[in-house]
Amino acid sequence: MIDIARKGLGSKDLYVIDLENDEYDKILNFSPTVVIHKRVLHNLGGRKDQRNHLKKLCSVLPSGCKLLLISAFWEGLLKLNILRNAFGLEPIMESKHNDYSRLYDIKEVLNNNGMSIIKHIDYTSTYYIGSRILQPFLYPVNEPSYDHKINKFFSKLPNIEGFGLHHLIVAKKKK
Repeated sequence: MIDIARKGLGSKDLYVIDLENDEYDKILNFSPTVVIHKRVLHNLGGRKDQRNHLKKLCSVLPSGCKLLLISAFWEGLLKLNILRNAFGLEPIMESKHNDYSRLYDIKEVLNNNGMSIIKHIDYTSTYYIGSRILQPFLYPVNEPSYDHKINKFFSKLPNIEGFGLHHLIVAKKKK
């Protein structure tokens, strides 16, 4: 992904930082304008670890730096399962290696650690309604798959919010 971004942006000023190995100080040396934080939180050891990680990250971001945080959130899973229940489908469970973040927790950590939330988008709802509700309801023999015709159709529709698992939160470090 970094190589594709370097080529697409025409810049070599893109870096991968291993936050799991406590490389937060590398952010201080680099002084980024944007940090892309994709699908990290829900793969950490639990909500306490998620909060602690995000606090450390916020503490090293320079003033004015934007954080693009993409993660799976519990609230979307809850709403999706309510809708699945209405269709007579079994609930979707968090996998053993995921602990979906709570929106309230993440927003609270950001707000209390020098960040201003600029935007919050639930960008996957339309896709999830197609792939996790209509596909299993209309085609119960087929497991949800990315190449199923329903998924292809729903991935092209405008998004409605409320049932997606993955959200984008854009926050900016206060000056």
